[in-house]
Amino acid sequence: VDISGNAFVTGGTYSAEFPITPGVFQASLLGSGSNYDVFVSKLNSSGTALVYSTFLGGSGTELGRGIVVDLSGNATVAGQTDSTDFPTTEAAYQRSLGGDWDAFVTKLNASGTGLLFSTYLGGSYLDDGSAIAINSSGLTYLAGRTKSLDFPTTPDAFQSDFIDTDLCFVLELNATGTDVTYSTFLGGGRNYCRAIAIDPQENIYVSGIAFSSSYPTTDGAFQTTFGGGTYDAFIAKIELAPPAPPNNPPLASCQVVIAECGAGGVAAADIDAGSSDPDGDPITLSQVPPGPYSLGNTSVTLTVTDDLGDSDSCSATVTVQDTTAPALAQPADVVAEATGPSGAVVSFSLPGTTDACDASVSVASSPVSGSTFPLGATAVTVTAMDANN
Repeated sequence: VDISGNAFVTGGTYSAEFPITPGVFQASLLGSGSNYDVFVSKLNSSGTALVYSTFLGGSGTELGRGIVVDLSGNATVAGQTDSTDFPTTEAAYQRSLGGDWDAFVTKLNASGTGLLFSTYLGGSYLDDGSAIAINSSGLTYLAGRTKSLDFPTTPDAFQSDFIDTDLCFVLELNATGTDVTYSTFLGGGRNYCRAIAIDPQENIYVSGIAFSSSYPTTDGAFQTTFGGGTYDAFIAKIELAPPAPPNNPPLASCQVVIAECGAGGVAAADIDAGSSDPDGDPITLSQVPPGPYSLGNTSVTLTVTDDLGDSDSCSATVTVQDTTAPALAQPADVVAEATGPSGAVVSFSLPGTTDACDASVSVASSPVSGSTFPLGATAVTVTAMDANN
C-alpha cells in the first residue's frame, strides 16, 4: 500500500484475459500454454478500480513473489523466472538467465508504463526471490532460496560457503539495479527465506523455515536447537558493516613566490602553501610547469592528488628577479713611469667579475685603459653591469 492508500499486488497468471489497463509496460501474455507471466496491478484506495495493471514476463514461466512500493509510487517486484527473454534493462546487474530458474527484481515506474530497472539474479541451477524490501535511499533487499553453488556472494558475506542442497540467500541491490552491494548464503541443510524487513539502522531481518539442526544460531538466542519436527521457523538479524565514509578531496593551497635568479638566469620555486587532505590521506603534489623558472613572471598550477585519485588545483605566479649587482675583483694599483711632462699613457687590464644570474656582464673604466695619466695618483673607477643592475 502506498502513502495514498493505493494497493499493489503481484502474482502469476496464464490467463490471456487477465485485466490489463491501456498503455502499460506489457499489455499481452507472453507465456504460452501453462506458462505463467507475472502480473502487477495497482488498485485505487477504495478498491473499486484499477489504476494500472500489466503483465511482466517472457516466453517461459514467471511467478511474482513479493512487491514493495516507494514514496514516489514506483513498485519493485521480486520473483522467479525460467524465461531466457525476461525483460531486463540495459545496465542491469545480470541480463541473461544463469540456470534453470533465476530470481528477478524489477522496478516499474509510477504509472506502470516502463521499467526503471530489471535484472536476473542467480547462478547456474535454481534460484527464487521470495521476499523484497527497500530503504529510504532506494536500496533493494531480496531474500529467497537457491540451489546454485555459484550464486553470487560478496567478499563481506556472513556465509560464503554453500552447505547442503538448498539455502537461503540475502542480498542488497543498489538503487539502479546495476550492482549487488551485499550478498550472503544463510543456513545449513535446507532453509527457505520467506520474509525480509529493514530497520532504520539498515539492519536486515529475515525469517523462514529450517529443515535441519545445522541452521546457525547465536549464543543466548531464544531457541538454539532444532525442535525435531519437519521444520522450524527461524528469524535472523544481519548487521551490515557501515559503508565507508565518502572520500573528501584534498585541498590545494597556493602562494605567490618571488625568487632571486641563480646560474643560467633561472630559479626553483615551490608555490605550495600547505596543501592538505581533510581525511588525512597521503597526497602527492605536482607543478606545471615544473621549473626552474626564467626571469620574469610565470603562471604555475599546483595539483594535489590523494591516494584514491581525487584532486584539487590552484594557481599562483612565480616571479624570478635579479636584484644583485655583479661583483668585481679588487684591481691592483698600477705604477707607471712618466714619459714626458704630461705624464704617461697607461694601459691596464680590467678586473674579473662574478654574477649569480647573468653571465653577460659588461665592465668599463673611467678613465679608460690607454688614456694619458698625469703625474701623480689618478683614481680609476671600474663599473660592472649585467642586464638588470
